[in-house]
Amino acid sequence: MKKTMKKFFALAASTLLFTGPVATTTMAQTTIDENVLTEIQEANKHFESVKWDGFIKVSAVSDNQTADMGQLNFNGTFNGIPLQGSFEGNVSSLFLGGQEIGLKAFYQNSTAYIGTMEGEAGSGINWTAYDFTTLEADMIKSFQDAYSQSSNVDPQKTTEFTSKYMDVTETDTDYVYTLKQDINAEEMWNDVDALVDLEKVKEDTIANMEEQSGEALDEESRAQLDKSFTSESLAKFLQMKPVIEVSYNKETKFISKLLMDLTVNMQDFMGEEELDENAESGMPQSFSVHVEMNFSEHNVPQEVTVPEEALAVEVQQPSSPEEAADELEDLGEDLESVEESAMDENAESGTEESAADETAADETTADETVEETTAAE
Repeated sequence: MKKTMKKFFALAASTLLFTGPVATTTMAQTTIDENVLTEIQEANKHFESVKWDGFIKVSAVSDNQTADMGQLNFNGTFNGIPLQGSFEGNVSSLFLGGQEIGLKAFYQNSTAYIGTMEGEAGSGINWTAYDFTTLEADMIKSFQDAYSQSSNVDPQKTTEFTSKYMDVTETDTDYVYTLKQDINAEEMWNDVDALVDLEKVKEDTIANMEEQSGEALDEESRAQLDKSFTSESLAKFLQMKPVIEVSYNKETKFISKLLMDLTVNMQDFMGEEELDENAESGMPQSFSVHVEMNFSEHNVPQEVTVPEEALAVEVQQPSSPEEAADELEDLGEDLESVEESAMDENAESGTEESAADETAADETTADETVEETTAAE
């Protein structure tokens, strides 16, 4: 069960890469104005800073019934010049017995400060700090390359692609683009490939990874990338029947909201052994994932204030991207330990309560026996 919880929260978090909040006011169907679409494309190719917040909610699905499993709430900021940002999130779940697992992260002066915490009050924060000086230049270059590539896409082709795969509606404040249903994955993949050379994107990704690591990508990692860059991978995502809505402010043309709803069948992401463990524990095989995000303060400089206790810790010096990745993996293991500890404490509490109930029941039975014996005498 613990592995399942980690997996579906990791899966839920990963959906942020695709998108995620639904416009609640009345919408009117419109046609796509090519000029407006071009303005939206240009506005969202690049901005210096932004603020966001949102949540990811995961529910179990069984026999068309849903039951809440847990929720990740988060907020953050990004500032391009100087490069800095912040992130704060917490997970609440019925498996945690009322406790919360939290994470705070700050990036400033080429240093990442990461704090893990437990409990509703956020007490007992453990801080670690990592020097990313040697990696920051590569990070910036990756963003610049992505921006350069998107700038070279033909606006007319982008308009045609958007018209083919998105419906557009509007509210009083936003244009809302919604992914159409019943999309042919292979056709869409080919259309994306016509817009952006996906093979080149993959090879550029590999080249960047190898440049940062200083060594050739291993066969397993390359195989995983090859598997991701296929129409079959896209088809698997579309099989989840995703509802995706992206909203843009009419005045500024900046992205304002994201929404995603999808249903995940765990057999698509887990091995047979894990599926058997789930079946034995009674865990559902399907989960509903709901993601909402709000964006604001585009190009408004975001001030990042690192807590004094975080600044006081010793800054570790990863000498290579691999060591930095290892540090982040260690952090993930620390978070898992906190989650397992919370679950174990909750389980122990339940066991103690059961034992107490049994003891009380035994005492009651003993008292009744004494009373019956006395009455008989």
